[in-house]
Amino acid sequence: MNSEHPALHNQPTVTLQWTSPVSVTQTALAGLTSDVLLYSTENSWIKPDTVILPNYDFYPETGFPPGSSNQQYPLAVALQGTFESFFKGKPSPLNSESTGGDGLEVVNPETSAASLAPVIEQSAGATRLVVVGGTAFLDDFVLRLSSQISQDRSLNNLLFAQNLVDWSVEDLDLLSIRSRGTSTRVLQPLESQQQTLWEIANYVVALLIPLELQNTLQHPSHSLLVPLSRIIVVF
Repeated sequence: MNSEHPALHNQPTVTLQWTSPVSVTQTALAGLTSDVLLYSTENSWIKPDTVILPNYDFYPETGFPPGSSNQQYPLAVALQGTFESFFKGKPSPLNSESTGGDGLEVVNPETSAASLAPVIEQSAGATRLVVVGGTAFLDDFVLRLSSQISQDRSLNNLLFAQNLVDWSVEDLDLLSIRSRGTSTRVLQPLESQQQTLWEIANYVVALLIPLELQNTLQHPSHSLLVPLSRIIVVF
């Protein structure tokens, strides 16, 4: 994740389900600036078929057949600059009423020249465009499934979409306010040994707090706070 980009500032995570890599050719980048927003991990590979159900009987580790070459892929790209229209140098599609049997457009001859819609050959210089490798991350059904596993996934995806809209319309002030105030931060996973240490520490603290309260009531001049703090530091 490109955390330096304004659209992803303070964005905790983004989950792209069943996405595809995004490739930008040098021809398309003429006169444009591009920033890769989201990357895959270096252990990713492209799966050409459309089977999305994992098979853990044949592939117990991942559920899917491993790829031949694993690498990092760009999954979302932000472009900024002047975009040329597909209809540059072509008739405007708004001026055609029907299509003939040979595929040629038929233009109404009675249409006056003043009413013909002009062709916009290029966009403004500050146009912004974001290309994401898939749309499933905003699908209602996918969001409902993700919320059953973890509410953070659906909330972070919606936050990502809102931030992209604000960045596209250059509303960076609103973007910074939303990112600072409503982001959901995901806890880092712990290893098995770390989980055991924290579990033991919780049990020790839970046992010592009642003893400390009882000792304070019976002997106000004696306290277990010092040894208790040492135990907490050790764990």
